[in-house]
Amino acid sequence: MLRTLALLAATGVFVLPLAAQDRGGGGIPRGDCVSPEQTKAILARVEAFRSKQPSAPGIASVDPERYPFQPFAGNLWDDVHTFNFVDLDPSFGLRDFDCLQWTYDTHRGHDTHLHSFAEMDRGVPVFAAIAGVVVDLHDGEPDRNINPSSLPSNYVILWHGGTHYSWYLHLRRNSVAVTLGQRVAGGQQLGLVGSSGNSSWPHLHFESWHDNAHYEPDAGVCRAGASRWVNPIARRRGAWVSDLNIGPGDFHAQPRLPNDYVRQGRWGTGWQYIGFWFQYHDLPPNTTARVRWLRPDDSVAIDSGAGPFGNPAGAVWDWVWFRWWVFCDVVGSWRIEIELNGAVVATMPFDVYTDPLSSPNRPPEPLQSIRFEPAQPSPGDVLFCRVAQGLLRDRDQDLVTQRYLWRINGAIVRDVTHAGRADCLRDDALRPGDLVTCAVTPNDGLANGATRTVSASVAQGACLALSLRGHGHADGSGKPLALGPGARDVGFAPDAGAMSLLAISLQPCGVGLPLGQFAPCTLPAAILLPDPVQGPLLTVGGAALAVPAILPWCFCVQGIELSPLPGGLGFCLKATHGYHLIVRC
Repeated sequence: MLRTLALLAATGVFVLPLAAQDRGGGGIPRGDCVSPEQTKAILARVEAFRSKQPSAPGIASVDPERYPFQPFAGNLWDDVHTFNFVDLDPSFGLRDFDCLQWTYDTHRGHDTHLHSFAEMDRGVPVFAAIAGVVVDLHDGEPDRNINPSSLPSNYVILWHGGTHYSWYLHLRRNSVAVTLGQRVAGGQQLGLVGSSGNSSWPHLHFESWHDNAHYEPDAGVCRAGASRWVNPIARRRGAWVSDLNIGPGDFHAQPRLPNDYVRQGRWGTGWQYIGFWFQYHDLPPNTTARVRWLRPDDSVAIDSGAGPFGNPAGAVWDWVWFRWWVFCDVVGSWRIEIELNGAVVATMPFDVYTDPLSSPNRPPEPLQSIRFEPAQPSPGDVLFCRVAQGLLRDRDQDLVTQRYLWRINGAIVRDVTHAGRADCLRDDALRPGDLVTCAVTPNDGLANGATRTVSASVAQGACLALSLRGHGHADGSGKPLALGPGARDVGFAPDAGAMSLLAISLQPCGVGLPLGQFAPCTLPAAILLPDPVQGPLLTVGGAALAVPAILPWCFCVQGIELSPLPGGLGFCLKATHGYHLIVRC
């Protein structure tokens, strides 16, 4: 074989078709993310919790609160991707919200995947999508499952008031960071992505329930109505590659993905048996592929030519590996170039040395960008720090993690290192006028890369709005009341008509953040329903209105008064029973 290749190499460029290469990989098992047994047990615990809560007429008719972000420490359609959405076909067919088949039969949630166990081992946090109460959890189960079965999953279940619940499953063993009955803020870390339970790959199964039924948060052709995301992220379409790595050895003898293969970025001169593997997405059937090996001067060493990739059916997501005999006749930076259907979708450099073992470790590649989301944070926001980096993250092919060092007004408030390309501060962290910074440093296990920093001042806010949400208005909507910052008396001008309120929220004007995303300053010992006939007394600035009221956290009270906090830090909603919520503004 090598003699034949040597003769070809002597002539310059030569063609080695894909079909002639050593190839393997592929195949991602699908099955029920949550076993019927565990689903039944979770629903029974949720029902037991629900049965202890007072009910109110019409509470189920209140739409579930919209999610302001994807609940994980990653950037969707970049370092993480959603493989399965909710199956909306009531029969045996498959139909997602866009009338595609990115799902499997009876699937009830979103499955968002990492690339490998190696990333999972370094940690990718899972966050509460919105504030809530922990009504069920489980931990301690094995977390490296690769075949769907009826094994139990590690999970957290949150209640968001009314009949709205969210489920977070397949968490890493011993990573659950909350306790039963705990009230959690939006953006608070619940655990880490894992592969526990009925799972074939490390991923988060995120499931949404309202009015005793699961629902699809995304809106599309096959799911009418408004999106239940504040900022919907469009699905990435067209063939693309999310992960490309280079390594040596016999891939047949190594454990398959999601176990990580041995990586190598430095090679010697002469004949080298170089392997690479990549994960691809949204690949149409009968794709053509081409691989080229390019020398440092961009001359072509090997060209496979365009040929069948070998996929008679399309693929939402899959993976493949190849091994190639390459004659490395020049030292310097070589690269692999991958084409799918005539378009270059990925390139990856590797370096050829006379003595590769003597070359020192190189730090990770610089981050391409760093940004806040939202760019201009306000009090009550879950603030994300997001970084971008291409397929090349480390010249030595080392797996890279990021250290996220958060400061508010110079004081460290969060310091975490993990494999995700995003991190966040919870929704009770920011105050008006705060200076918040996020410094991100990549690390390959031996050396740090260059640190990049983003900073912003938290908006002061012109006012707060007290939103009375319910029905009974002529136009069917609640009416906001403007509250001047620091004001001690607030005007209150309700509609003249009858009002039947289902929720009360205090929020920055124009932002739309519910009260449930602010931290409680004192917790109630019990939840009290107002008398459905008399109703509680809502007192704002001395004016009163009798209305049935249920706060988003279901603090159902008999009276509420609004008063400023010392130092102008915010307002406090206080119930006549002596418990209250701080609303920071």
